[in-house]
Amino acid sequence: MRKTLKLIVAFPTTTYALKAEYLCKEQKIPGRLIPIPRQISAGCGFAWCTDIEHKDCMHTVLSQAQITTDGIYEMLL
Repeated sequence: MRKTLKLIVAFPTTTYALKAEYLCKEQKIPGRLIPIPRQISAGCGFAWCTDIEHKDCMHTVLSQAQITTDGIYEMLL
């Protein structure tokens, strides 16, 4: 399987992860919740995975909604 560069957004709580999922779907930002990759340590165990070109949109949506993250990463998945 070929790996591609993805944007991974880790969250400190499941509540933030679910809220981010809802907002991304509402804003039509493609992606999905995934188990946190083992290379990343985060509080809730969930991360939002999307294509790298949505990085600016993610920053905007998360900051407007005041959603805290444990980090935003670019990873080959």
